[in-house]
Amino acid sequence: MSRAITYLIGCIALMLVSACLDPFVFEKIDLDEAIVIDGQLTDTDGPHIVRLSNVLGFGDKFFDPVEGARVSLHEGEKEYAYVETSPGVHTISKGIITGQPGVSYWISVIMPNGDIVESKPEVLPKSLAFTEVNAVFKRELTVNKFGIAKRDRIIEVSINADFTSFDEQENFFLRYGVQEDHSYPEPSCGGLHQPKSCYISETVLNNDFALFDSRTSSKSTIDSLVLYKKQELTNVDFRGKHYFTAFQYSITEEAFEYWLRVKEVTNQQGTVFDKPPAAVYGNFINLTDPNNQVLGYFELASIDLKRTAILRSEYFEGATDQDECGQFNRRNWPDRCCQCLLIDKATTDRPSWF
Repeated sequence: MSRAITYLIGCIALMLVSACLDPFVFEKIDLDEAIVIDGQLTDTDGPHIVRLSNVLGFGDKFFDPVEGARVSLHEGEKEYAYVETSPGVHTISKGIITGQPGVSYWISVIMPNGDIVESKPEVLPKSLAFTEVNAVFKRELTVNKFGIAKRDRIIEVSINADFTSFDEQENFFLRYGVQEDHSYPEPSCGGLHQPKSCYISETVLNNDFALFDSRTSSKSTIDSLVLYKKQELTNVDFRGKHYFTAFQYSITEEAFEYWLRVKEVTNQQGTVFDKPPAAVYGNFINLTDPNNQVLGYFELASIDLKRTAILRSEYFEGATDQDECGQFNRRNWPDRCCQCLLIDKATTDRPSWF
C-alpha cells in the first residue's frame, strides 16, 4: 500500500472569499496509511513548526504523531535543523531565523522509513497590511447538535481592508485566521490563597477557508468580511478581558491554488487531520521513490495581524448567566474559581501584549 502525505496547515479558522471554483478532477488513492505534514515558515522570528501526524478517522483524537522523522529548513546554502520537541512536532526555536520576503525556502524530511521528501522551493511573499478587525455581539438563528433552532447571542468577528495602494503592483494572494485569548482572574478565596490570573489561548478551527485573490476581486477593498462567529457564549471565557486576533497571511500563488483544491474536497465534518475523500497534490516530491504518492504543502507566509477586545462588562451587559465566581454564588463555586490552572490550556504566563 503506497503512502500519501497530506499537508493541511494549522491555525485555520476561515471563510472563503473568492469566485466560484472551476471543476477539479481528483485522483482517488488509498489513504489508509497516509501521513499529514503541517508546516509553515513566516516573516516572524518564530518559533517555526512542522507537525507529522497519521490521517485520522472521524471521531479520533486530533493529533496522532508520527515520530522519528528528521526535518531541515533550507535557505540557499544555509540549513537549519528542526528539533523534535514532542512526538511528531518539530520546532526551530524563536530567534534562530526570520523569514525574509523575496528569499527562497524549502524543507527536506527524512521519513521514518528512510524516504527523503522535499518541498519545492518558493519565494516568501511580502506582507500586506489590512485596516481593522471588529468583534460585535449579535443575535442569530442557530441550530444546536440536537437540531433545535433558537435565536442565540453570538459574537461576530470581521475585518476591513483597503488595498488601493497595491492596485498597480503584482497580484497577491491572502488567507485569514483567528485566535482567541482570554484571562481568568481568580477571586479572593480566603485563607492563604493568593489570587492570580490565568491566560488561555485557542486557535479557531473550522472546515471553511477565507481566501482573497487580487486577480478575481472586482474591488480593492474588503468590507466587513466575517471570519468567525463565536456561539454558545459562557461566562468562563469572559470573566476577564477577551481578545480576538485576526491574522492575514500573504501566501504564494501556488499555495493559494492548493488551498482552493483543498476547499473542494473539504465538504466533510471533522478536523484538518481527517482523511480527505481524494488526493490533493501540493509542493512535495518523494526523491527516494517518485512512484510513492506524496501529498502536502509547506507554506511560506508574511503576516499582518490586528486585535480587538471584548470587555467583561460588555459580555455581562446582555448575558442571561452570571459570574460563576460571583460573591453571591460562593457556595457553588467550581474548583477553577480558586485554581484557574484547572482550565484546559491555561497558563499563568501573561502574553506581552495582553
